[in-house]
Amino acid sequence: MQQVLQIRAGRGNSGGTTALNAFIELALMAGREPVILDAARNPSLSAFYPTLAVRPDSHQIGDVKEAVTTKILDVMLESKRNGVIDLGGGQDDTLVDYALDLDLVAFGRSMGIQIVFVVSFGPQMDDFDHVLEIKQRGLFDGAGVLLVRNEGVLRRGQDPGKVFGEIQQRPEFTDWIREGARPLYLPTLACLDDVRRLKLPLRDAAANKLVDGKGIGLTKAWMVKGWLEGWRQCCVENDCGEWMV
Repeated sequence: MQQVLQIRAGRGNSGGTTALNAFIELALMAGREPVILDAARNPSLSAFYPTLAVRPDSHQIGDVKEAVTTKILDVMLESKRNGVIDLGGGQDDTLVDYALDLDLVAFGRSMGIQIVFVVSFGPQMDDFDHVLEIKQRGLFDGAGVLLVRNEGVLRRGQDPGKVFGEIQQRPEFTDWIREGARPLYLPTLACLDDVRRLKLPLRDAAANKLVDGKGIGLTKAWMVKGWLEGWRQCCVENDCGEWMV
């Protein structure tokens, strides 16, 4: 079975880390343990998954690239596990440089690794234009692309279809879908801040697991469980199976 490497792309605060977190949770619930590189300047994945996640030695560009090479790609090849990379928002230049220097997609193809970019954005046109700028530099050529529209930045009661309508009607978006990109909605999780405050993996929050005697409570646990199931259904409906870690 082909391995998968999911890589976050897009601006900060656009839902990218939350989407990766949700993909990791579905993997763990299915019995898979992806190796994770948390290179975000405000790391969170390494707090949720201390036994699975690794960090670069520093946030210097050279150390981040070295971590991608030795702590993710080499480990994936040796262990036959899937992988996840979160460089955090604002580090797309580092990602582009590394991907083009290595010819990442060709490398993945030769090694049996499907490269998948998790591209997140909100309804602001600047978010999408930023993503298109990266696309024009060739980062996504030949790779799998998941276009994650983040509902978490919407106001209560806003219709995602209407709010994202201007972006979804752009020919760049519709052409991308025709080229094979899969569109996803990342739903709002109202109690996400509570989960993060306790540094709980989402599946533990859904089970109301206690941390130092504290949990999120049965009601919020039910919310998390429903949110995870909604995300799973969204991935199924958009035929993302072969791109899941």
